[in-house]
Parts: sequence; structure tokens; C-alpha cells
Amino acid sequence: MKALEIKGLRQIELVEKEKPVADERFSVIKVTHAGICGSDLHMFFQTGFILRPGYIIGHEFAGVIEETLPGSGFEVGDRVVAMDVTPCGNCEYCNSGRSELCAMGFAEAPGVGGVDGGYAEYCKVRNDFIRKLPENISLKQAAMIEPVCISMHAVNMCGVNENSNVLITGGGAIGLFAAAAAKAKGAKYIALTEANPGRIKIAEEADFVDEVFNAADPEIEEKIKAKVPEGYDISVECSGHPAAATLALYSLKRGGQHAILAYGPGFKYDAMAIINNELHIHGSVMFTVPEFEDVIKLMSEGKINVEKYGELIAMEEAQATFEGLSDGSKPAVKYIYDMSK
Repeated sequence: MKALEIKGLRQIELVEKEKPVADERFSVIKVTHAGICGSDLHMFFQTGFILRPGYIIGHEFAGVIEETLPGSGFEVGDRVVAMDVTPCGNCEYCNSGRSELCAMGFAEAPGVGGVDGGYAEYCKVRNDFIRKLPENISLKQAAMIEPVCISMHAVNMCGVNENSNVLITGGGAIGLFAAAAAKAKGAKYIALTEANPGRIKIAEEADFVDEVFNAADPEIEEKIKAKVPEGYDISVECSGHPAAATLALYSLKRGGQHAILAYGPGFKYDAMAIINNELHIHGSVMFTVPEFEDVIKLMSEGKINVEKYGELIAMEEAQATFEGLSDGSKPAVKYIYDMSK
């Protein structure tokens, strides 16, 4: 089968690999679509993610069941989406509903250090972390379920509801999908900041973003606060830029909730402001299985639709796409390998 391997620093190569085989615990998915994630970029640049030789990345993918054994709960041809988590189900975190913190969460997860991932024509995934897709969710959109879940987890941590004024900093995939998740949860007003002109235009055209502010505007702080003078209930930092992170935190009302999704230097620390205003700061990582299932349901109901934000590419375009994502010349929200190309 064709697969993409990280060969070294800034090197990804299309190679031939042996097709995986189903067993009692794993089914084989014929991958149709696989998305590029920001963490895949970290693996490409090996910034804290040093992979074993020959490893196949890719953890945002969907397809159809190619091979499965009796008792798996699946049949050949089922349209499915894979999770990139494998929590144990028995530890204190799993038992308290915080499976995203399970120490075994990635032990057998595809594309994130466990088993080989979805940048391949076929991928084997544990049966208990595969979900069937409703017919009205395309396989292309299904490849974006995982990043929407990442954003949904932060939205849920902050308690977004119909009374929430929400500020999101960063208009990449996670920031845009955080806006979509907040809207699906009924948020009253959603503002988003972004500096890239292409992404500003995309966010301005999104029906789940109420207002977009140019992060390069020297008056951005005043303009954002003028919209919600009492301060935002919730802010979600998705940019990785310290100025944006600081703006997001200190635009909150007293008692406000702040979630950090992006790796980066973070906000400027002001203990007095944080203490005196009782600001609540959350690190947000991954998602829970119920959140994954909730996003599938919301997509099926039409409450989340991110179909148009994925740009399809061929596997042969991997190296150029990673380079373009690095230097900013690839502006699409999400690039998705279409295995039929």
C-alpha cells in the first residue's frame, strides 16, 4: 500500500508499505480522507515529537471498513471515522469522566505514537475507538471530526451556553472550529481575531462567527472591549501568539473562563489581575469519547458543518504542503489527503 513516512527533519516521503491485517481487537480501515493537523507539523519539524523510524503519522481520518473479524460490531463496507485516543477505561481519570488525561491515552492510538496512522491507504484501528458514520456526513467532513472535537472540548470546559459572549484568538482550523462548536452550543456572540488576510476573509464569511477583528490593528484591544464592555464570559486561545493570548485573557469579565489550545509562549502573566478578577485558566488537551460522539451527532443534525473548510490534496503533495504550511503560503483552513487522487 502507499503510505507517507516521516524520514527525518522536514522530510516526508511516499513509500510502499505492507498492508495491515485485522485481528480480534483491530479492524482495518480503507482510508479515503486524512487531514493534516498542527501536531503533524510538529512531527514534521521534530519539535518535541521524535518518531521511530518508518512511522506513519496521520490521526484525523475516515474511510470504510476493509477487513474485520466476527464480533467486532462492523461489517466490510461500513463508513467509519477513527479516534486517535485509546484510554484504558479503568484509571482515576477515566472513571471520573476525564479520559483525555489517561496515561494510556495514546498507547494504541493511530498516528500519534501508538500504531501507524492514517497517512496511508489502509490503517488498523482498535474496534472500540471506531464509530460508524450517519449517511448525511461525508467522508471528507468526517476527516475533520477529530479537530472539531479538540475545539469542542475547550468550549465544554469553559461552559459555553446561550448567554455566553465568546472571544477566540486565532483563525486557523482549531480557532474556526472552536467558533463552530461555540455556536452549536448556543453562544450569544462570537468574536474572532486573526492576522492572516486569507483567514480573515474565511472567518468573515463563516455563519458561526459574528465579528472578525484584524489582529494587526493597533486599536484591536479597544475595539474588542467596546463590543462587550463588561468583558467576555469566555476566551479561547488558538493562535500560539503571546500578544493574542494576553488579549484573550485580559478581555474577560470578572470570573471569566480562559482555555488555551495552542502551543506557544502564552500570555503575559499578571498575578494581580488574575487573582483580583478570579480568572479561570484551563489547559485543554484532546477530547473525551462522549464529546467525539456528540460532534458526530451535531454534524448529523446540521448544527456543525465544516465541509467547505477542507481543501483536498494528493498524497504526492505532502512535502510541498508541509513546507507551505510552515512558510504561510498554504492558506487553507484544513488540507485533507484524498486517497482517490
